[in-house]
Amino acid sequence: MKLTPAALADVLAFAGAFGVQLYDWQREAFGQACQRDGGHFRYRLAGISVPRGNGKSYGGALVGLWRLLCGPGAQDIISAALDIDGARVVLAHAKAIIRGNAQLAKAIEVRADRLLIPSTGSQWTIVSREHTASRGRHATLIVYDEVGWARDDELFSSLLAGQASVDDPLCLVISTVGRRQSGPLWTVKTLAEGGDESVLWWHSSENLSPKVTRRFLERQRRILLPAQFAREHQNQWVDAADSFTGAAEVDGAMSHGWTEQLAGQANVSYVAFVDLGAVHDPSVIAVGHVEGGMVHIDRLITFQGSRERPVDLATVEQTLRDVAGRFRIRRIRIESWQGLGAVQSLQRAGLPVELYTPTQKTNAEEWPVLAQRLAGRTLVLPPHARLREELLNLVYEVGPQGIRVIDRGKVHQRPLRGCPWRRGDAHRRAVERGPARGEPHAAAVQAGRLASAHGGEPLGVERRSGGCVRRLGARIEGSRWDTGVLAPPPPEPSPPSRPPPTPQSAPRCDPVPSPTEYLRQAALSSLGKKGGT
Repeated sequence: MKLTPAALADVLAFAGAFGVQLYDWQREAFGQACQRDGGHFRYRLAGISVPRGNGKSYGGALVGLWRLLCGPGAQDIISAALDIDGARVVLAHAKAIIRGNAQLAKAIEVRADRLLIPSTGSQWTIVSREHTASRGRHATLIVYDEVGWARDDELFSSLLAGQASVDDPLCLVISTVGRRQSGPLWTVKTLAEGGDESVLWWHSSENLSPKVTRRFLERQRRILLPAQFAREHQNQWVDAADSFTGAAEVDGAMSHGWTEQLAGQANVSYVAFVDLGAVHDPSVIAVGHVEGGMVHIDRLITFQGSRERPVDLATVEQTLRDVAGRFRIRRIRIESWQGLGAVQSLQRAGLPVELYTPTQKTNAEEWPVLAQRLAGRTLVLPPHARLREELLNLVYEVGPQGIRVIDRGKVHQRPLRGCPWRRGDAHRRAVERGPARGEPHAAAVQAGRLASAHGGEPLGVERRSGGCVRRLGARIEGSRWDTGVLAPPPPEPSPPSRPPPTPQSAPRCDPVPSPTEYLRQAALSSLGKKGGT
């Protein structure tokens, strides 16, 4: 195959010779990255960063084919990524280009995980993310895809060090920005902006591909968390990118002068959400409404049980009846198979109740609704230090099953929205051994995440002093929690000869407001969603 001098020296001329179509941004970015000066690459290290779906891997494939065919001598080209499958992406684009051109198909031998030029001995292979797999290689060209998401710098450092003895090397890294403002991609950016003339940094926050439509982006904005959308589709590094929400968003939600409501307004309709738990998981009742596009959280009540005294579901049902009498509720959604009996009973009483079982799909869809409400300043919360702390402790991960939200606190975590709280070993040991000196009982830890709106004490936390237990629980007027007087619980009968009762037999905490439990549910009501779909 005979190539013109221009095609040998210029990647854009090479693309034109073989009919490879490029977007304008690809011509600009990859043209700059592959500039030649005096028979050598102007940049030994080049970084190209654009949002998802804009064609950066395709551009990397073109560069690889250009050097495979036009590089002097036997070229050793390496494709790397976060794993083997990721490394195959750029190679797959190269194979597609080869299949679309008879001349390329004749000159290049295509194998499963490599491309070969038998006449020159040039090869293009992929490597795993383990840096030891590529040690000893001295690549003339490195194409490192999605380097911004690399767990560490080991592979990047090893591959780059292997080019030390290469006469005319190029290391091309292509990626969206990652979670952390460090690592290989951040290093390229820092070096280029610091004035290193051998390093190129080409970055764009705009979606430059015509295939990424405005309609698609708007749908993604509704689905993804704000930080996730900013990273994936605006290609922006975000401070604390794994945080579910930020301090500004939470403070904004709590700055409206709103407090919990004991009763609803006559001309406002409300939505209630209930999750039932017995021992480890609390039962929660949440009431909210939408007014002028703003979601207001009106009432949050939590029942926490223990092994000896599980939550009485009949009590929860009666409390829900009391709440329904104070608020004009148009829909009550009960989550949990345990709520079937309560649903049937409340339906017979004429209440608008439905049973809902969350799925992985609905959980992954609902978390972003809460995050977007916080980011859009359309969620109204009562001001409270403990509630603020818990919201700021939430972090998220994105996996095969969708969004997973975790409380960074050691007490509990909730992997997906709508799923029961799951505690780790440390929490289970705390339940078994009882409260250590200066720490609340494990059941109270779950209940005491939010302090009273009328005082500084956390609701439901048991304060032990001299053997006397004072219970600071929220009480509902018209029910058995009608009094607000602090008083010791009834004494537990036990013969003098018997050992004192174990911490597992501690009395159940009264219903208390819950911090982040079901704030997402009220946010959904503003969208008119039913069952989280």
